[in-house]
Amino acid sequence: MRPVLLALLLVPTVAAQTPSDPPPQADVEDDFWCYHEVQPDLVGGLAALQAAVAYPEDARAEGVEGQVIVQFLVEPDGSITEASVLRSPDERLSAAALDAVRQMTFTPGEQRGRPVVVRFAVPVTFRL
Repeated sequence: MRPVLLALLLVPTVAAQTPSDPPPQADVEDDFWCYHEVQPDLVGGLAALQAAVAYPEDARAEGVEGQVIVQFLVEPDGSITEASVLRSPDERLSAAALDAVRQMTFTPGEQRGRPVVVRFAVPVTFRL
């Protein structure tokens, strides 16, 4: 009786240790990249971005200035999607920075020699 009882007690332990199927591999090509071999490059550089910024007149009149950090995805064709503000001193500056960033084009980032989606952030400075 004891060997049978001992065998019954060990069966759940052995069954719990059997390997399960490995989780499915994610399709790397569908994800965006945060680390990449070739970094996206803003066409015209930050100077072009600053030139595209329209300083809001009411914010200028009130003396509002500061730096807005805008985060976005650079698509494989160099376009911008999912732009959002990470940090800003004022909502009016946020809107102006988003408008300027959305006008920009980038040379796309690359991974393994192919253009990929890359999360990117740039500072937009508003100084009087």
